[in-house]
Amino acid sequence: MCWHIIVVDVEDMVKAVRWRYVVFEVVNGEVDGGEIASLIWRQIYSLFGSIEGSKFGFRLLEYDEEKGVGIARVSWLYVNHFRVVLATLNMQKEGLIVNEVLVAGTQASLKRKFKEDRLWRFW
Repeated sequence: MCWHIIVVDVEDMVKAVRWRYVVFEVVNGEVDGGEIASLIWRQIYSLFGSIEGSKFGFRLLEYDEEKGVGIARVSWLYVNHFRVVLATLNMQKEGLIVNEVLVAGTQASLKRKFKEDRLWRFW
């Protein structure tokens, strides 16, 4: 299990954060890695504001421009919020449609789930 220490609330309490790894697919529209990360951050702050948005812990780990598939890391408390962000990215860029494909607790289990679910078209 991957644990990182970050500050998570205003009172400077330090807590261990559990991460979830989200695989997403760009169905319609063409974007590069930097642009998709920027669009996601803008949408997070647009929907949830800067205080809640900073708690997401979002990081784009991988993005394949040819296949339109990426892996993002998000705090486990904000996975459902992140799904809303992905679903509403068309508000940031007209015609952009992004689907969440898979969520896992570690990168190793993510790759194992891909093999089990036969989602080979992404890798």
